Amino acid sequence: MGFGDWAISQELFQDISDVLPEGKTILEFGSGSGTHELLKHWSVISVEDNAKWLNLASRFNMGPHRSTYIHAPLSPTPKQDKYPDTLWYNHDALSAGLKDNHFDLVIIDGPCTGTFDYVSESDIDGWIGRAGILTFIENHPTLFQGKYIIVDDCERPDELVVAEDIASLVNGELTLAYESDGSFKNKTHSAYFIYSRPPPMINIFQVVPYLPSSDNLFAISPSGPS
Repeated sequence: MGFGDWAISQELFQDISDVLPEGKTILEFGSGSGTHELLKHWSVISVEDNAKWLNLASRFNMGPHRSTYIHAPLSPTPKQDKYPDTLWYNHDALSAGLKDNHFDLVIIDGPCTGTFDYVSESDIDGWIGRAGILTFIENHPTLFQGKYIIVDDCERPDELVVAEDIASLVNGELTLAYESDGSFKNKTHSAYFIYSRPPPMINIFQVVPYLPSSDNLFAISPSGPS
C-alpha cells in the first residue's frame, strides 16, 4: 500500500486534502492500492471493469469510512468528434450503481488505456480510452455540478485533451494540480483539477470554490442583487 508508482501520488493526495474535508465521498474511476490511502480519510466509491479488483479495498478497510464498488464492464461508447471509437465503463451499469450514491469529488484514473487483454474481462475488441466520461457527463450533468474533478495521467496527450474537454463541458476551470519530476519510470506525471461550476444561485449567498492550497473547500460571500 502507499503512494507513488502506479498509485496516487503524495502530492495529489495533499491537493485533495486541501479542498475536501475529511469524511466526504470520492468517486474514483479505476481503483488500486491508492484506494486504501483515500479510505483513511474519506469514503470511496470505486468504479471497476475488472471483477478481480472488486471489493479489494473493502476487505482490508478497518476504518470508519465506507468503501463501495460498482462493477461496470467495458462497452462501446457513442461516436464522438475527434475521438476514435473507444471502450469505456458501461453507462447503464454505472448509472444504476450511482443512483443512490452521493459523491463530492471525482478522480479519473481509469480505465487502463490501450488494447491490453488483461485489463478487462470484456470480450469486445477495441481501443480502451477515457473519453467515454464526456458522454456520461453530458447525459448526467447534475451529478457533476459543483464538484471537483481530477484527471490523472495528463502527461499523456489523450488524457490532457479529455481534461480540457471536461473543463469546457462543465464550464470549469482547468488548474494544474501537480507535476512530478520524472522519477517513476523516467516519466513526468501530471494531474489537473477541474471545478464544475453549479448553476447560478438565486439566494443572497453564493458558493465560491477555492482551488488547491486552500484550508477550506468553500468560502461564503454575499452576492445580493446589484
